[in-house]
Amino acid sequence: MSENHSAKYEPHVMVDVVDPMKDGASSTWKACFYSMLFVEVLHVFTFVWFAWNSAKWLHADGELWTTINWKHVAGGIFTIISMVLIFSFWNTVARHQSTLDYNISYLRFRIRNFKGLESFSKYGEDPRVKTNILMRLIYTILNNIGFFANAQDVIMSFTGITHFDRKTGLTTEKVNEDTWVLSHPYKGDHGFNLFAVPKFVDTDEVIIANFLEAVNTLPADHLVSTTMISGHNTSYIMDDIEEQLKLPNLSPIREKALYSIYEKFKNRVGTEQPIFIIHIGLPPAVHEYEHIENMRKARDEFELTLNDVGIDTVLIKDPEDLTYIMNGMFTGNLVIGKDINEY
Repeated sequence: MSENHSAKYEPHVMVDVVDPMKDGASSTWKACFYSMLFVEVLHVFTFVWFAWNSAKWLHADGELWTTINWKHVAGGIFTIISMVLIFSFWNTVARHQSTLDYNISYLRFRIRNFKGLESFSKYGEDPRVKTNILMRLIYTILNNIGFFANAQDVIMSFTGITHFDRKTGLTTEKVNEDTWVLSHPYKGDHGFNLFAVPKFVDTDEVIIANFLEAVNTLPADHLVSTTMISGHNTSYIMDDIEEQLKLPNLSPIREKALYSIYEKFKNRVGTEQPIFIIHIGLPPAVHEYEHIENMRKARDEFELTLNDVGIDTVLIKDPEDLTYIMNGMFTGNLVIGKDINEY
């Protein structure tokens, strides 16, 4: 057997893989560095040309005269300033590989934030509303070409959901790559979401006990995440907001935020009834029908247990419904009635 043939079956034979960061610098950083170097070399030759041609020696009437070409002098000064500015820009933006990586990540964050993908106004006005006429025109044009994200895109990015099956309610999502994930038995990327409303008369202790009882019906390879939407009357905090607005030396930003909260909730009755969103992550499976079967089993055990103790549940099948609920969490504009039904 030849050496090449045997190497195909020997797992210890390693193949050298080229690392783009093998020398500690990416191709982007190298492009920035060599571009800066090339431009600075051009600046040097340009400055030498301007300096050589900025003065001329003339012979007139037997005497030696010197004339200054002020345009070339100005060109030489401008070249020096340009050299310093370009080097300063490179030194600030891409001095090291880590500096370039940080600035690129920060720029991408600013673009996402500008598009509205990173956050949205919780109580105040839309941050994209500007008083400057030029900025209003720019925002109007960008809005008309669909540059900005809508609320559903933002909220779906918060949840990590990448696909929502409207027929079954099955979701596909990203898993947070945190340290606890490595030791947690849940390894799937499919799940579903329930909208749950306990009985009004139940205390917090009873509700928690009921949830724990339901969680115990699921195997360890499932993931259960419960989020409470409301449970406190917002009118309770209005007195505190009024007192904070009276504080001296209140910053304009803080004052605007407090006043926005006050205006939003001052006439709202509120509710003492806790409302929950329950996310259940399903174990990994190969085929879609296996995910659906796993969801059915989880609902038969987990959801039936909650229903038996008086906690009403509804399977959320539409991303619009989940957006509606979560947007209500952030803005306070949540009216629970017969708008969300399982069908």
